[in-house]
Amino acid sequence: MKKTVDVKTVAVRFLLYVLLIGLALTYLYPLFFMVINSLKSQTEYMVDPFSMNGSQYGNYVTIFSRFRIQTYLGNTLFVTVMKLLFALPLSICASYAFSKLRFSGARLMYPIVMIAMFIPFQVIMIPVYVMLSRMRLINTFTGLILIGVGSMLPGMILLMTGNFRGIPTEMIEAAKIDGCGYFRMVFSVVAPMGMPAISICTIMNFIGSWNDLLAPMVVLKGVNKQLIMPALNNLVSQFSKDIPFQLTGMVFASVPAIAIYLLLQKQIIMGISSGSVK
Repeated sequence: MKKTVDVKTVAVRFLLYVLLIGLALTYLYPLFFMVINSLKSQTEYMVDPFSMNGSQYGNYVTIFSRFRIQTYLGNTLFVTVMKLLFALPLSICASYAFSKLRFSGARLMYPIVMIAMFIPFQVIMIPVYVMLSRMRLINTFTGLILIGVGSMLPGMILLMTGNFRGIPTEMIEAAKIDGCGYFRMVFSVVAPMGMPAISICTIMNFIGSWNDLLAPMVVLKGVNKQLIMPALNNLVSQFSKDIPFQLTGMVFASVPAIAIYLLLQKQIIMGISSGSVK
């Protein structure tokens, strides 16, 4: 028997694919524009910024030798990884407690944690600076990491708590009967089942920390301790007339965020799929 073709369904699917391809091109074109123009001289850029004739790699050599972008990339990677290493275990434990344990004060503590998520850093910037100054943590990575962990926790706890509530209670009870303690329960049973939410938190907070500009500018004063975004801000000021050189720095700044997304994209799809099923 011949299958009947639903013209309306085909048309809707075609329009959907066209829309998705258009959105993909919209997001990818700025990256393509940066890469192509980073291979040009300032003269070539001024003649035609939309051509694809760039073939000069001098900007990439100069940005390592003169601007020392490798130092800023290393600092940013270190700070970002340390923030996640502290924030992820704390948020996993707290989310498990809020979602599966019953303890006094839980109904009060959870809204307080969520309220903290809506307080922008600009509001608490001066008190935080005074506190870090008294603790002698200004111009140290430790002070910046503490700020980052505090800002990451509320959003992580909100997302993970909602995900952990979907874990069957019977499975947790069975693990307890088998002799699982608290930490073994959290990291051997709960965390693997909540990996999609954990991956989404990792990606979102990695990108947010990597692109952070204000907190590093407030806390870090030394040139050798600057992160990539304040360094790019200085690059734009120093080389305001050399746009291809600025774009070269932006290419380097965007690569790690794109890489972490590509590595964990399957987990994002799993998280979205599980959320839609629930």
